[in-house]
Amino acid sequence: MILLAVLTVFVAGLMVGRTPEYLGKKIERREITYVVLAALVPTVSILIPTAIALIRDSRRRQRRTARVQRDPVRIHLGLGEQRQRSMGGLSIANDFYNWSTAIVMLIGRFGTMVLALGVAAHSCASRAIPRRPEY
Repeated sequence: MILLAVLTVFVAGLMVGRTPEYLGKKIERREITYVVLAALVPTVSILIPTAIALIRDSRRRQRRTARVQRDPVRIHLGLGEQRQRSMGGLSIANDFYNWSTAIVMLIGRFGTMVLALGVAAHSCASRAIPRRPEY
């Protein structure tokens, strides 16, 4: 939630033409970099193993149906975004799916948390700007 608030304040500050501030501190380049990376980390951690799974499975199966193509996408998406799903038609009892789902869970969940802590640490370390008088 704090990442979304920082990004919103940054964009709104740029649209108005003022230096973006949040809680009395300027939003700097490093904080925005962490926010953007926190938005991209779960997406990339889901899409790369899903692409590998689809390429890997396409070599094995001749008959491609919508369900066969959808199952690897849904399982990596569910694990990366903290929603568990049951895949009845997909056999994931092999090394590839065990490792890829573990990596998706690790990076997708904890990567965002680490970057949010980086935003918070940088914000705490920066100095507060003096208040301007209101007219």
